Amino acid sequence: MKRICFIVMLLFLSLIASDVCFAETSCIFYKDKNFKGEELVKDGEVKQPVIESGWSDKVSSVKVSLCYKLWLYRDDDFGDDALPLYSGEYDDLDAHEWNFDDSAGSYKIEKFMNMTGFSPKEAL
Repeated sequence: MKRICFIVMLLFLSLIASDVCFAETSCIFYKDKNFKGEELVKDGEVKQPVIESGWSDKVSSVKVSLCYKLWLYRDDDFGDDALPLYSGEYDDLDAHEWNFDDSAGSYKIEKFMNMTGFSPKEAL
């Protein structure tokens, strides 16, 4: 009986974990700090060698959905410094000595999931 309960619990937890990682929106960029100003919403995995028109060097805050990882690059074509951001909310890209406010020229959004099915909240 214990074995059956254990198996049922594992199946239940795996269903919960798999459902968590199917968010349509992977990332939301904001032109101002604290998630204010114009928004740019991205769905799924994206490789953008040149950031969308009107957004070059304009990103000030960002939200990354659970199970995704965002790489911000200072230059076009994924050049120069890169800032990896795991799932979470980043209200000021100048915080933590990142100095990435209004500096993004390109980006990549990729699925990211560790063994437990959850992404780490801390960046870097």
